[in-house]
Amino acid sequence: TWTSSTDNVWVSGYKVYRDDSQIGTSTTTNYSDTGLTANTSYSYRLSAYDAAGNDSGQCTAVSAATPQVSDTTAPIRTNGLPAGELSSGTTSTDISLSTDENATCKYSQAAGTSYANMTDFTNTTGTNHTTEVSGLENGLTYNYYVKCKDESDNINSDDYVITFSVADTLPVNNTSSSGGNCFIATAAYGTPMAEEVKTLSRFRDKYLLTNYCGKTFVNLYYKYSPKMANYLRHRNRARSVVRLMLSPLVNLIR
Repeated sequence: TWTSSTDNVWVSGYKVYRDDSQIGTSTTTNYSDTGLTANTSYSYRLSAYDAAGNDSGQCTAVSAATPQVSDTTAPIRTNGLPAGELSSGTTSTDISLSTDENATCKYSQAAGTSYANMTDFTNTTGTNHTTEVSGLENGLTYNYYVKCKDESDNINSDDYVITFSVADTLPVNNTSSSGGNCFIATAAYGTPMAEEVKTLSRFRDKYLLTNYCGKTFVNLYYKYSPKMANYLRHRNRARSVVRLMLSPLVNLIR
């Protein structure tokens, strides 16, 4: 609001300026400015004009500030990772998420845990949050419940859940009880149909492929043994030495 101006005939109205730009007119001595930004200072000036279009020129500026709007909304959490199934043998991984504002996030493996009793993320306070979790085991599903607090101390009341699992077993190449993939034994005995090769294959299928450590050993064997088998195929003396070395094992597991 302002005090009315005078004219030798009649004041028709007023031009209103905000920060040196005209934003409107008024035929009364008040004006309502809308669409402003919270917690911001603005400068206003006026000029009066009459029916003939004569303008008084702008008056001295006055300043006004909008109040700060209180933040009462807790952070929005998105992009939780990892998701789905992790590779067998994974014992640790990073869990992460994003927030729509700067926040501090915590997690728990128990649903409904209060923010105060949760564990801090290692890297947090911005909008991207990560932390490492360990002690993971094959064949299990893991749920991590996350709450975050923003700079206005608004805390999530609900849990944001990051869910993933670890695969149960290592993948193993196709095998058969007839001696498939027993590369070294097949090369040493000359044929996958040799009884010694069949004995070793049955031991593999019955005892090694039924547990994690055994499958790990078999996968390593499949990875490195073909080169040795190729070496043996054309060296009779080396094949004889390998057969001699395998004989005690074959006799033991028969």
